[in-house]
Amino acid sequence: MSQISVEKALTRGRWLLRYIPVVLTIILTTVFTVSSTGIQKNYFSTYVSIALIIPLLLGYLATVSTYWRIWAFSRVTNVHQLKRRAIKEKLLTSDSNELPRIAFPSSAQKAAWTQIKRRFFDEDVFYDDKSVPERTLIFYSRKIAIFFFILGIVIVYFATLFTVTGRLKGYVMATTIALFGFYLIWRASKKISRRKPVLTLSSQGIIVLDSELLTWAAISDWQFVYRSKNYYLDINDGLHSIKLNTLRIRRRSLLYLLEIYQQRYENF
Repeated sequence: MSQISVEKALTRGRWLLRYIPVVLTIILTTVFTVSSTGIQKNYFSTYVSIALIIPLLLGYLATVSTYWRIWAFSRVTNVHQLKRRAIKEKLLTSDSNELPRIAFPSSAQKAAWTQIKRRFFDEDVFYDDKSVPERTLIFYSRKIAIFFFILGIVIVYFATLFTVTGRLKGYVMATTIALFGFYLIWRASKKISRRKPVLTLSSQGIIVLDSELLTWAAISDWQFVYRSKNYYLDINDGLHSIKLNTLRIRRRSLLYLLEIYQQRYENF
């Protein structure tokens, strides 16, 4: 059986458990809605779509999740690293080493997973990525900051213009809109003018903004959290939180760097 990298296993997992279900949902919703609208033109088509789509998606996810777990964990060298990253990317929903019962795994799948579970008693073998420097500095994205700076100017301009021309009635409304525009300008200006990194990553730990070094020994947990329509890096249960959408780095790349630096600390 050929060995694969953790990243390759995660890539297949993202397609099977994240991207394909979205496409299936769109296709099934469209098909069931179009086919049922001819039956009765009210909420009936919506109920039919939901009643049929949910069981199909749950069945797909349960079946494919079992397939992916066996395929991925039987082929990677570091099962603990794969498990840790899969949980952080929400490809696995729990820290359990058992197959989901809802999947009704076959006898062959149960036997294969029993063999795989024995590997969790062994430690991972750390392969250091020499292309990752001793320290990585991560800054705010200037493009995103400039965009919101310009957006703030546009909001203030039109709020002023509509007030002067009488299109916007009431000074309270005009002032509120203008203040929101000034707020965007102020926030963007701070990010554009900042010359220090937002995050500093190394095998010693993490520096968040202008705080002291958080050593890896002092970091009990870090994870990516989705809230308020944004992704955040939460450290120590949210004691330190950074919005990822404003950084000059992709979320997946940041996850990889955090894993590398943490493993360097644990292995050297």
